[in-house]
Amino acid sequence: MNTNKAFLVSLAVAALALSGCGGGRATNSSPASARRVVLEWDATGATSRIASYRTELKNEVVHVAAEHGDLFAVVLDGQPLTTSSVTARNFAETPPDGIEPNHANEALAAGFAHDFITSFTPQETVAGSGQLQGLMLAAQTPHVGEVVLWSDGVVNEPADGFDLSAASVPELNAEIARWKPKLAGLRGVTVVIVGVGRGVHRIATVERAHRLFSALVEGNGGRLVWTPTLAQR
Repeated sequence: MNTNKAFLVSLAVAALALSGCGGGRATNSSPASARRVVLEWDATGATSRIASYRTELKNEVVHVAAEHGDLFAVVLDGQPLTTSSVTARNFAETPPDGIEPNHANEALAAGFAHDFITSFTPQETVAGSGQLQGLMLAAQTPHVGEVVLWSDGVVNEPADGFDLSAASVPELNAEIARWKPKLAGLRGVTVVIVGVGRGVHRIATVERAHRLFSALVEGNGGRLVWTPTLAQR
């Protein structure tokens, strides 16, 4: 078994375990109606340096908590398949005795968002951007309904020899063909990409990014939301 496959197997096992635990205490498993969301933060692009996007991320954590959802979060560098760890919180868990569920979730959401944001590193561990590997992590995680990815949308996969900012049409088509089968698990999943085009100086680059993500998400039966801010989704 190669390194990436081994990592995905371990991620799936960890995700199933984390979705039913928190803070080292026994908890209930998620009900079938729980909303499982994956939040992904691209540490390599312009959006990572914009404070308002961090506020949006905090607000999204609070929103998921209010819906008693199941949340996974990951920071993406150039190779998240081997470098990233998943932070998880199941807000559908039974809170401690004597605490109203909504009040408990408000506090848990604030703490979760704070801890996740403080885990962001200013420098990437591995060169590249890793958005596609991040989507692969989500595609391999069971029962995901939505992925929210903060990113400028400019993909750089050194292992593929692919840089979207300079890609030709044949290179773009080859990258789509390479990744589409890997993201088949996005069927029925909504993928929200927030901050697309921020800091990108060529409209052609943004157009290529839209074509790439449309092919990989909608081409696999998912729904793509392409938006500058969550308020405009």
